[in-house]
Amino acid sequence: LSDVEDENLQDELPKKNTKKKKSDFDVDQELIEIENKKLHLIESSLVNKTNDPDEQFLLSLLPDLKSLEGRNFMILKNFPLVLKKRWFSFASSPWNHISKGSNEIRLTQSQTLYLEYGSLARFNDSSCLGNIGNSSVLVTIQSDRSEMKPPIAEGTQLMVSYKQKSGSYGKIPLNFLRRDVKESDNTILTGRAIDRCLRPLFPKYYPFETQVDCSVLADDAVHDLVTLSINTASLALARSSNIWKGPIGAVRVILIENDVVLNPLSHQRRGNSANIILAARPDGRIVMVESSSNNISLTQFKKVFRLASYHASKIACAIENIANKSGNVIKRTWTLPPLPSSAGSVLFKDHREQVNDILSDYQLDKVARDKSIFSLRDSIISNLATSFPDLHESALRIGFQKLLRAQLSRNIFLNGIRCDGRHLDDIRFIECKAGLFDPLHGSAIFTRGQTQVLATLAFDSPQASLKLDPITSQISGDVSKRFMLHYEFPALALGEHKSSSDILKGRRREIGHGALAERSIKPSIPKDHPFTIQISAEVLESSGSSSMATVCASSLALLDAGVELVHGPVAGVAMGLLTVPSKGSEEIDDYRILTDILGFEDFNGDMDCKIAGTSNGFTAVQLDLKIPGIPLNILFDTLDKAQSALKSILDKMNECISQPRVDNQHRLPVTENLEVPPSKRSALIGPGGLHLKKLENEYGLRVTAVDEKTFSLFASNPENLKEAKEFIEELIKHEDKVQLVFGAVYVARIEEIRDYGVLVTLYPGMRPTLLHNSQLDTRKITHPSALKLEVGQDIKVKYFGRDPASGEMRISRKVLSTTGGNMRETNFHR
Repeated sequence: LSDVEDENLQDELPKKNTKKKKSDFDVDQELIEIENKKLHLIESSLVNKTNDPDEQFLLSLLPDLKSLEGRNFMILKNFPLVLKKRWFSFASSPWNHISKGSNEIRLTQSQTLYLEYGSLARFNDSSCLGNIGNSSVLVTIQSDRSEMKPPIAEGTQLMVSYKQKSGSYGKIPLNFLRRDVKESDNTILTGRAIDRCLRPLFPKYYPFETQVDCSVLADDAVHDLVTLSINTASLALARSSNIWKGPIGAVRVILIENDVVLNPLSHQRRGNSANIILAARPDGRIVMVESSSNNISLTQFKKVFRLASYHASKIACAIENIANKSGNVIKRTWTLPPLPSSAGSVLFKDHREQVNDILSDYQLDKVARDKSIFSLRDSIISNLATSFPDLHESALRIGFQKLLRAQLSRNIFLNGIRCDGRHLDDIRFIECKAGLFDPLHGSAIFTRGQTQVLATLAFDSPQASLKLDPITSQISGDVSKRFMLHYEFPALALGEHKSSSDILKGRRREIGHGALAERSIKPSIPKDHPFTIQISAEVLESSGSSSMATVCASSLALLDAGVELVHGPVAGVAMGLLTVPSKGSEEIDDYRILTDILGFEDFNGDMDCKIAGTSNGFTAVQLDLKIPGIPLNILFDTLDKAQSALKSILDKMNECISQPRVDNQHRLPVTENLEVPPSKRSALIGPGGLHLKKLENEYGLRVTAVDEKTFSLFASNPENLKEAKEFIEELIKHEDKVQLVFGAVYVARIEEIRDYGVLVTLYPGMRPTLLHNSQLDTRKITHPSALKLEVGQDIKVKYFGRDPASGEMRISRKVLSTTGGNMRETNFHR
């Protein structure tokens, strides 16, 4: 277009067909006058904008220019060439209907969050780019474009994915394909944390599928990507078409020697007393908490939570202002359709007593209660579907869920009695056993009600530690992990059959629950423990709080294995919540906190807060909500009740085992350091590592080099170590028979002839050493047979000590040819 002359611009632009009848011109006289006025206003407004027009200004002119249609060339003809180019590139863009913007939020004095929207991935419902320092995360929202759908009873159709490729921190994957083909545990855990922040703010029974994709574009290994992703996703969802009660703000807070650090850098997050991620709404209500701590007190926890909630709500307010000012966001209209009064009357009046009979039968266990409720539900829905054929089945299912929840709340608020007969603060019956299998290093089983977990423990050498992926390594500051807890939730825990696809879906849950249990126990593991520890926790029965039962069972297994826990045993408990909201608002009028919740109470309640700790403090807290936030006072009440519950559970565990076992040393592994001079290293290792392989296969001994003179020996039990040491002594004792003198001449006997030299011994019982072809003669020798050497023949060699790296002897026959053969030799073969 730059080559188009001004006078020819009219011919280049598309024109509307202006051929009209004469009568049309008479009718349009008033419209022409209006257009002339618009032209005059636009021309006058361009006076100060022709030198450097911006897109926002052109966007403001777009409606008027479009309304002028074919006559807009009258303005464009008088535009300078620069403005013409900008106009055509802007008006021809298919994205000019999408508003763009960038804003910044001051987090601390040295950190600023930059949020940019409308410039990337614009085919999606919404997108946002978040930046802190040199770290960048792109969040996109994909939403179901259906105009209307019936509600679903299964829960919010939300999927959150978090992806970080190796290229984001300047690495190439070292697998065979050189591609990022597998999700790491860190990406799964981060995605689950983002999910827990966003999910409670969607309407209940929301039917439209929503996918949140968080992609790390750049990672500077300094700033926190978790809170960056949560805050960026908050703005992206707030600007999407979805009905969402956000936005939220998220902060990470750590505690270092009683000093609270807000949004710490990566090096500050190592060696802290507490590490907390908290998300809150603009009004200060808490949406999600995930914390790990080094046995800190309740008072310290409350201090950190108050500060974190204050700063998180400030970020949420700033994001809310950005979303409100961004404009051009059309929200879908959807409300949960109420049951017709006639159907609701039949459901709530005619069947309330039947539901109450089931919830008041305290003799029912999990299986019997679920069977009775499902049978009653199917019967009611079948009858109502016949009486009200126009109603969707999902509406009837939702109606039954509301009836079940209402009756459960009624019994608890009015009578203070739960569906299994317990009061609000009661804990289920607990049974513990330790030392179940003698061959194992440690084992225990923990049963609480109908939740049962078997934990087995295995020790191994430090070389068996888990080598961390680069992302996890740069976050934790460690290259390996020597304490691992693996949580398994097989189908047998529910007495069900699972397909292979269901098993794969459950992997994310298993990783999340295992990581929570591992964070809970890790503060009590001694840092100087000589072995790598692996705990395998298998859920045998599940009726709620299996992850916290895993914490209890793992603590018992550690004590059974003789591990001295730094802060003592660790226990865990799951706390629930039932609320009564205010009519017409989201405020909570009344609430009840439930201690040690059942799976049934978790499903029909408003909260699942998992809390782990010792008798003196807390080690982990994870808050999952089903309502859009709770005030701080409810969270503090939950922690108060959990503290007393943990002490009761620890008392039961101490009745089983309270101190590390000392009578099981015969089955525990042992480790010992062995000093080996460099000259004897090769004797210990053997040709091609043959001796090391024999030690591991026959004696179960793992040998690891610590430094030039020290080897670490690891054996599965003391008896194996004793036998292996006897074998090692046999390997290296021959080296002590004769002390050779540097520069002396010795008679060597040929034991074997090879292409590259001969193997000789200087004294009986010596391990053969190599005399290379280059040291056989002053002439170049390609094979020892050229000198007519034979096995058993004696030759003179000069001794030059040992190689400092390999410990092998350095001998030569060639130097005797050049210095003369009159030197006195020593013959040990006589």
